[in-house]
Parts: sequence; structure tokens; C-alpha cells
Amino acid sequence: MALALSCTPLHEVRPSVEASDNALLLRVEAPGPTAPRTLPLAFAILLDTSGSMEGPRLECAVEGTLRAVSHLAPTDSVALIGFDSRARVLRPLAPLGAGDALATALRRVRAGGATRLVAGLEAALDQLRAAQAHHALRRLILISDGAPSHGPRDVTGFSDHLRALREAHVSISTVGLGDEFDEELLAGLAASTGGRYAYVMPREDPAEALLQAIQAVNQAALADATMSLRCLRWNNLQDDGGMWDARLPDIRVGSRYEAVVPLSHEPRPAGDYVVATVAVTGSDPTSGETVTLDTQALVAFWPHVLEERPPDAEVTAARLVRGGEGILTRTIADIRARRLSQGQVTERIEGAGAAFAAGGRQDLADRAYAAAARFRDGALAGPNKWLTEIVLDVRIGPAP
Repeated sequence: MALALSCTPLHEVRPSVEASDNALLLRVEAPGPTAPRTLPLAFAILLDTSGSMEGPRLECAVEGTLRAVSHLAPTDSVALIGFDSRARVLRPLAPLGAGDALATALRRVRAGGATRLVAGLEAALDQLRAAQAHHALRRLILISDGAPSHGPRDVTGFSDHLRALREAHVSISTVGLGDEFDEELLAGLAASTGGRYAYVMPREDPAEALLQAIQAVNQAALADATMSLRCLRWNNLQDDGGMWDARLPDIRVGSRYEAVVPLSHEPRPAGDYVVATVAVTGSDPTSGETVTLDTQALVAFWPHVLEERPPDAEVTAARLVRGGEGILTRTIADIRARRLSQGQVTERIEGAGAAFAAGGRQDLADRAYAAAARFRDGALAGPNKWLTEIVLDVRIGPAP
């Protein structure tokens, strides 16, 4: 499955003489045709059975759940846990089969008592942990119409449980029924584990919201993924303190995930630059293999910041020049990460030189070819400074 990761700064060049704001757009895309999921799924349904669910609300939740799980494979395993003042495992985790056992367990559910969500979460996690050695994908869906009346009542209070779920690669999708549930809690639980949150209005059928959670994993191109961002000052190789991590939802084929991460820049010396490195690690649901993606983006600091837009007649040439600049930006990052041999570095720099020449910037091409030759002959131990100066000249012109 082809996946694409990109990191795009809102501003590639910032003024060096003053503090400034910036942002990075991080994007994971999964183009291409749908690939069937081949890995088995362990699916835990955590159903609120407190007194407020009595009547039509519980009936709708039961029937909607049955319609949604009909889209699972018979070999997928399903557990059913009810919670009110305590948690009860109504159906231990087992293959779904024809679904008769699950239907019987659901239709026996009765509502009553308080709302002790923490007990339900612990019971569901125990069920999914038991399947850890046998199932590559583990998902939990929480259906509730209220807020916890006992135990933790906000996302912070569930921090230990959420950490355990993330470590077990379990994401929670949450469905809020009616208009009295704690939206902040349900949305927060989903977001912190890479799940999905849905709101079902009174008298609406929750089947569609539940089905979305199932289809997300059935049609996923990337599952159980995490994204990390690190920003480094590469002039002196010091950690700049820019760190961000997130658990990603299942990324369906034909969709994309985007995150905007704000950055604040303090005044910098002219010619300083920060490189943002983004990495995504997850699993391919069609094969079980680990998927790793990474990319970089560079933000430079300069005394003057120009916004130059070439005339239409020069667009093609400008794109070629920016293509050469992109090659050098990636090369700078890969040299720092020690991912390239000397020969590969030389080839990259010469490729950038060819792009500059095709774009009509022979001056930049000559500088790139000279850097490649010096590096190949051992006269240039670290070409990053030379390459960065060329990148800056492409973006904003030479310093005054």
C-alpha cells in the first residue's frame, strides 16, 4: 500500500532579528484502491447499562450494535462488557461466528444502577490483553449516554488507563447518546488513543456511528500508528526543544490525516536554521508488516524576508530550481541522520545541480557541482554549510 508523508512549514523563512510565529502542516495520505484487511480483529464493546439507559435508548444501542458488527468477519473476535455500578463481562472475547451468541447476550442486557466507567474500561482492557498474542488489531468502542458518577470523571483521571491502552495498541472509539453525556470526556478518550468520537442525537440510530468505527479498521491502510515531530537547530546540533507526539486514528484507503503544529521562533543569528523531522510508525493491516515513514522540512532565518513570485513564463524554471532546493534540503537532513554514503551524497548534490541548470540558474548549478566535486575528493568534510547557503540563496537571494 502506497503511503505518503509530508511536512510543510507555513513560512520557510523567518526574520532573524525578532521573535516570530510559524506552523507545520503534517499530512499522511493513503491513496490507491481498497485492500482487504487480512489480520484478525479483537473488538470489545463497552456498553453503558446504567439506569439512564433504560427504555428506547438501550434498545436502539443494542439493535444498532448488532447491525454494525454484522460487517465484521466471522473470524473476528468480539467481547461484550456492560457497566453500571460495576462491570460485567456479558460475552467473553471469542470469534463472532454467525453472531447468535452476541445477539443473545445483547438482548439480555438490562439497565439499572450508577455509572462506573473506570470499572468497564478495566474489564475491557483485560479482555483485549488476553487476545494480544493472537490478534494484531485490537479496538474498543464505548457507548454511553451520560457521565461517570463514580471513579474518575475527566480525561486526566483516566491517564493511567489510557497509557495502558496505548501500550497495548488499543484505540477507543466513543459514541455519545442523547444530550446529557460528557462530550469533553468521550471526545478526549477517543483523541488520546487514536480513536473516533461520534454524537448520536436523541431517537437517532447509533448503527451508522458504530459502523464508521468498524469500517475505519476494515479499510485501513495504516493502523496502530504514531507520529513524532522533532525540531533541531542543526547549526550547532542542539535540541531546540520542539517535540510533539500523537497517536493516529486508523487511516482508511483514499483518505488522509492532517495535523497543524504551532511553532514559536526566538530571535536567531542570521543564517541559522531549524530542521523539523517527522516520523510515522504503524502496521499494514493487509500484511502485519511494520510501516515506517519519515520526512524533513527546513526553516531558515535571514535578515530580510522576500516573497518573490515568478511571472507565468518563468513558472516551469522556478519549479525546477525549487526542485533542486528540495533535493539539497533532504540531503542536509539525511547527512545529519547518517543515512547516505559518500557516493549517494555526491549523486544527490549533482542531481540538484542539474535541476538548477535546467531551471536557468547556472550560478547555483556551478556551486552545487563544485560542492559535489570537493566532497567526492575529500576536500570538504561536511558539506552542510555549503548546501544550506545555496538553499537560502534559492529562497530569498544572497544576503545584502
